[in-house]
Amino acid sequence: MNEKEHIKKVYDDIIPSKQLISRTSVMMKEELHKQYPKYQIRLKRYTKQIVAVACLFTIIVTGINLYNRNQLSPDVNPDVNSDFDPEKNQGMKPMSKVVVNISGQIEEVSEEGIGFRLGETWYWINENTEFSSRTDESISRKFIVGKHVSGYTSDDMEGNNIPVDIIYSNQ
Repeated sequence: MNEKEHIKKVYDDIIPSKQLISRTSVMMKEELHKQYPKYQIRLKRYTKQIVAVACLFTIIVTGINLYNRNQLSPDVNPDVNSDFDPEKNQGMKPMSKVVVNISGQIEEVSEEGIGFRLGETWYWINENTEFSSRTDESISRKFIVGKHVSGYTSDDMEGNNIPVDIIYSNQ
């Protein structure tokens, strides 16, 4: 036997046989199963499904909660409450945001008292102007220099003489 054959024989003896490998892998599987009871193996198998269902449940509950929070109650929504009469001053007003495009401190008042200046623009009160407050306090129809006024106009804000549609506050 020459040296090459001798080395090959030693090498073949060192490499484990296929039978030994298959027996070892079966033994390792059995050992792993002995360490974990069956319920733990099933839990590992279904973990993704459990997490997905929990996430969906959380999303649904959060969506329902947000939907309920954003609904108006019937006693402040005039479309739902048939007893709501805007002509009667009952203290109930719909809770909504108002559009304000006139706001600032009065710098000058016209001689007649029906116009005021904010910055470079004059705003004029006419017979169609409403004085509307979200609370039931009355709004002063007298404009005084230094008071803060806020309101709305549907006209273009360009120009110097702009008619006012609604005055929300004059304080």
